[in-house]
Amino acid sequence: MDDNTKKEMLLIAADALQSYGRIKSSATLRRHAGSLELDTSEIFSEQTQERPFGVSIILPTFKGAGRISRALDSLLDQTEDRANFEVVIVSNGPLDKTPDVVAEYQKHHSELQITFLRTKTAGASNARNIGLRHARFAYCTYLDDDDYISPQYISVLLQHAEPNRLVFAKIIDFDEAGQRPSPISDQVRQAVETEGSNHISRPFYVRSILSMTCAKLAPTACLLYFDFDVDLHSGEDVVFWTEVIVKHHLNLYVPEDIDEAVYYREVRQGSVSRRTDDFSFAVTERLEVLLRIQKMEGLVASTIDAECKTFLQSRYAGQSGFIISFLRKYKERYRDFLSECRRLCIREDIIKMVNDRLADTLVISYCFPPFNDTSAIVMTKRIIGWQWPVRVISNDMGDRRSRSAELYNVIVPYLASHVELKTSVSFAHERPIREFAEQSLKSFQAIPKTKTPSKIYSRSMWAASSFAAALIKVNNPHVMWTAEFSDPLVLDIHGEERKGDVPPDWLTSLGLLEAIEKLAPDHASTSQIFRLAELLPYILADEIVFTNEDQRHYMLSQPWLQTVRDRAMSISMICPHPSLPSEYYSMGRASVSVDMTKVNIGFFGSFYATRGLREVLVALKHISAQGVDGVVLHVVSSDASALVEEVNAFGISALVQVHPSLPYFDCLASFRSMDYLLVNDAVTAGIKPVNPYLPSKLSDYLGADQPIWALVEPGSSLSKANLPAGSIMSTLGDETEYSKTLVEMIRAKYTPQTVELAAL
Repeated sequence: MDDNTKKEMLLIAADALQSYGRIKSSATLRRHAGSLELDTSEIFSEQTQERPFGVSIILPTFKGAGRISRALDSLLDQTEDRANFEVVIVSNGPLDKTPDVVAEYQKHHSELQITFLRTKTAGASNARNIGLRHARFAYCTYLDDDDYISPQYISVLLQHAEPNRLVFAKIIDFDEAGQRPSPISDQVRQAVETEGSNHISRPFYVRSILSMTCAKLAPTACLLYFDFDVDLHSGEDVVFWTEVIVKHHLNLYVPEDIDEAVYYREVRQGSVSRRTDDFSFAVTERLEVLLRIQKMEGLVASTIDAECKTFLQSRYAGQSGFIISFLRKYKERYRDFLSECRRLCIREDIIKMVNDRLADTLVISYCFPPFNDTSAIVMTKRIIGWQWPVRVISNDMGDRRSRSAELYNVIVPYLASHVELKTSVSFAHERPIREFAEQSLKSFQAIPKTKTPSKIYSRSMWAASSFAAALIKVNNPHVMWTAEFSDPLVLDIHGEERKGDVPPDWLTSLGLLEAIEKLAPDHASTSQIFRLAELLPYILADEIVFTNEDQRHYMLSQPWLQTVRDRAMSISMICPHPSLPSEYYSMGRASVSVDMTKVNIGFFGSFYATRGLREVLVALKHISAQGVDGVVLHVVSSDASALVEEVNAFGISALVQVHPSLPYFDCLASFRSMDYLLVNDAVTAGIKPVNPYLPSKLSDYLGADQPIWALVEPGSSLSKANLPAGSIMSTLGDETEYSKTLVEMIRAKYTPQTVELAAL
């Protein structure tokens, strides 16, 4: 924008402000348009000089006939010349006897300048706005109809008034029990002591008195630039004075004779500030105030100084305090809090401010969003299922895993903090695992003592999580540790012990050997890293989570841990992988196209040596040879090259569509376009005495509430799962049964009615 355009815009603004009555003269603005500079303090000074010296007292009243006399009596008692102040009474809402009460004062005290205004619209904000527009004097103060002021209140404040100054009064609270000094005034006094001056340079020091409308004197010309927000049910005074301070930098002043200028504030049990158990007040209305301040900060972000930024932070913290107190008492409403934050578009840093004071659990998850991994997804679902904020320590998995911004975005609202360590990524090597454990301990110790988590939750697969949690536990025995196992660690899918040893002094240097010698002395010489990753939770954790009963039986039946089995069993529990709430299945895009006239079977995920689809392909080949083609198997995977070769070799490419891997939430959205979701057990017959694996994708499938085709080993956890209506179970590896099942699926769907419907 060139200078001429800037000048023209300033001139237009000057004339507009004058025409709308915001300023009496546009001369100052026009003068500054020539130099492209704007000094608002000079505008206030000019407008203040145009108004008569004195104070306009704005007094809103709602059905105040029974209480307004006390406020009016205190105005009659003022020592200041009555020619130097007026009271603008604004009766709002339903009409009562207030006009009669005021008329009596006008009749018997004609020297008291009273302007009585009436509005049918209830609300102190609207009444204050109306009253301010009728103010005649250079300075303005507010008085509520249930409060009163000391005799020297006006004279003291007026004595210290200046065109660009906000002058504070003292506050004394009272109720049926009597009077007592207000903590707000204690904060003002402390500000003077801290500053060593009656001039307060930091609004943060007097943040409480700047959160209420009354007990202060301001230049009327300044206040006319602002309105109390009539759409706010509470907190409108917080927003109003925040805007005044942030946008116009009034000088803040505490009179030396402040003890003579006293605002007596009635504290009633029914007042707005006592509605702390009400979700609307404590959460929704606080968020609406935060939204106003958030928007205000966005408009002036490039111009405010460090002091104003600190002041704004205090505003966020003050309003958040109500939310925090409420949610600590009503934890079940945390999800509602997040819903309100989404509805109002509250910034992440403000949500994190609340979470920071609520979080009592530290999650140690070696792999965590934004990295796309089964472990990260399951931990995300766990946290969302808890519906409570957490702190997280994870590792940078950039060398091994792709990133998913969508996955991270859904978990961010639940995070109080997230420390992503930069250690080398390793599944089995001792040095990277040790580095992760040691840095996790340092990160835990860096959490402020007032916010130290009382609980830690670790999740393995990725053995490093167990070591990190164990190290924190031995250094902080009072912290409760819950350790989750997703799969057996010591034995792989073939029943073979995983390789990986640690040096003799490794446990000693970590400080873990002493705990093992004390709690499991027969394991003091153990050097296998995966045995240690299981052993440490068994002897140190307060709670152990297995995802299914067979997993627990299999892991705890291993001969090597016989001496710690009883303890591990006694603190163990079964907690299957959680499913996300239904709304998460609509977040992504259903990008797998389907033929509505055919049976669409979806397989989503990876292939393993003991979990593949070869027998399903054989069954498809068999029914294809019989001329049956009313089915399509959709395979969505990142590693389907071997499957494609088999499909081509079998000549069934018309029955199998292979799709590249999809973002997680696109997968969830695509589930609902399938007639069946295919899940299969890992093959363990002849390898393991029981099948300890429950496919993690089952929990995702269950959340979609679509029929599932489960290929199960007899007696497995999958075979005992409660599946949605219309689901089918087939014996794992039985090609003949698969063929029959496919034909039955087609017969159930391929009817004239479904064909006609699909054509439409």
